[in-house]
Amino acid sequence: MSNGGKALTSRNGALWVQPNGPNTEPRFLGCHELGDLSEAMGGVELIRCFRPDGLGWDVVGDKITPPDPVSATISTLVFKERSWLEKVRCPFGIYALQRDCGDASVFSNYVRGQILTNVRRTSRKFAGLVGREEDVESTLDVELTAWPPLLDVDELKIELVTSALFTTGLNELVANYDERCVGACGSTVDKGEIAFMGADTLVAAKADVFRSTDFGVTWVARTEPFAAVAAEDVLSNVRFPISRTLYRTVAAKRPPAAGQGQVGYSDDEGGTWVLVNIGGAAAGHGAANYGTLWALDSRHIWLASDLGYIYFSDDGAETWSVVEPGGICITAYKGIHFCDELYGIAGSLADVIVMSDDGGQSWAAVTATGGGGDILCCFRLDKNRAWVGDDDGKLWFTNNAGTTWTQRTGWTGSATGDVTAIKFANEYQGFMVWNAGGAAAGKVLHTIDGGYNWDVLDTPDNDGLNGLCVVAPDRAYVVGEVEAGLATAVVLRVVAA
Repeated sequence: MSNGGKALTSRNGALWVQPNGPNTEPRFLGCHELGDLSEAMGGVELIRCFRPDGLGWDVVGDKITPPDPVSATISTLVFKERSWLEKVRCPFGIYALQRDCGDASVFSNYVRGQILTNVRRTSRKFAGLVGREEDVESTLDVELTAWPPLLDVDELKIELVTSALFTTGLNELVANYDERCVGACGSTVDKGEIAFMGADTLVAAKADVFRSTDFGVTWVARTEPFAAVAAEDVLSNVRFPISRTLYRTVAAKRPPAAGQGQVGYSDDEGGTWVLVNIGGAAAGHGAANYGTLWALDSRHIWLASDLGYIYFSDDGAETWSVVEPGGICITAYKGIHFCDELYGIAGSLADVIVMSDDGGQSWAAVTATGGGGDILCCFRLDKNRAWVGDDDGKLWFTNNAGTTWTQRTGWTGSATGDVTAIKFANEYQGFMVWNAGGAAAGKVLHTIDGGYNWDVLDTPDNDGLNGLCVVAPDRAYVVGEVEAGLATAVVLRVVAA
């Protein structure tokens, strides 16, 4: 067999419902049956012209049509207590998971599956409720409609990449989020195929930058962007298109001690760099952590800086303006994220969390989590929902734009170590990086239910993990410090098993 495994059957399956949507408790649907799961992925309409002889048509292009809703039917026996499918009121999630062994009622026991999102009941049909002379089981069929697309769930593994080039700690990796089919714009490109990362400096040496064009398997050193100054590491970077085929990479360095802050941008994949000053000549501004530079595109770039400053660029990082001049806090921001052009979040020391609802032009402090720790990472899902992690190993979420925060507990490592990074591929599937300190310090955790459950992936030994890049539900990268047993820094590739 080409896949070297055994085909799965229906008895390998398990159904779960999430009555209240992402980041709430999933409920096992035992003794339920899922019929065909049908997803119309969109159609293709041909664009044609008559041939000159009028006897046929030439196809000169095509156009795509949007996908229809996902449809499914779940059947169950009728019991005294009504099924969860009869109780739900609001749009909910359905998980159709398949396993190769073990108990179906363990949510994390799967090797593959699908998630139906924003599910609604469209009809229900009872059968066998009353018999005249024959005793038959009573059944219920519930027809469901969900938003496209189906979200695929896969068992994940982590692959370790090392290189003699990685002589100092690696801080943050950024990869392409777009994909392209072969055509006028060039060859085929898949998500995460092209990656770029920055490193710490050596004494009296420039900070290294590296590039990969094969999904992070092999790396080459590129031109270092900044001056040879100790401790001015390349901490954070972003990447975005600036023309049909050209991409720009932006790197931010650690704030200099009472010196000129800078970012650098490259339009030739790190071959040459243009340096741009930020802040005053003695301001000491810059990126104080990985995850402090964030870009939606060339017109929407934010830098969360030292001393409570936040900067914005609308011209591809060529110029920067101050949008938060240290008026809320005077400590270093450790992370920033925008879910779209309007809604952003940033976190600083001593439980300071700020949000913006106008594209970062104004910022306001929201309620602290109450944990008191330094906020090390943040992620905003939408106007109301956001996540933060702190240096007490606590993970927090809000569903009301920071008015209140709830700690997510129960995951391995909770309330110990540091939550250093958190990012989601969609509202259901995401990743978290947690560092415990000491041997085998860093772990990568994964969720498929919007953050209610977090499972530890089998993470190679390391001496601390830093930046996280998530390009798809089954593809992510994590970079870390130099591992003593390897004498090289590490790159971790999260891929489908």
